[in-house]
Amino acid sequence: MFINNILKKYINIDELTELESDFKSRLIEWCQKNRHEIIYETNFHAVENGRQTFKSNLYIDSVLQSSEVGNSKKEAEQRASGKVYRIFCE
Repeated sequence: MFINNILKKYINIDELTELESDFKSRLIEWCQKNRHEIIYETNFHAVENGRQTFKSNLYIDSVLQSSEVGNSKKEAEQRASGKVYRIFCE
């Protein structure tokens, strides 16, 4: 009831998700536009609480900019990208 009557009328969930989570694509576009090389090195990191975690190192022009951990490769890369995007692109 609450979701149908309130949230769906005022919030576009698809738009909100896209705006707040696709930092990797935005950062890649920014790097291409500004002629910077971007490299992700993402590897298995550890097992925490029975789940694998992955660590992603993000390099721009061969300089390490961010290192983040996530429950999947995608999550680790998005976290690293979000951190760097906020510094370079906002």
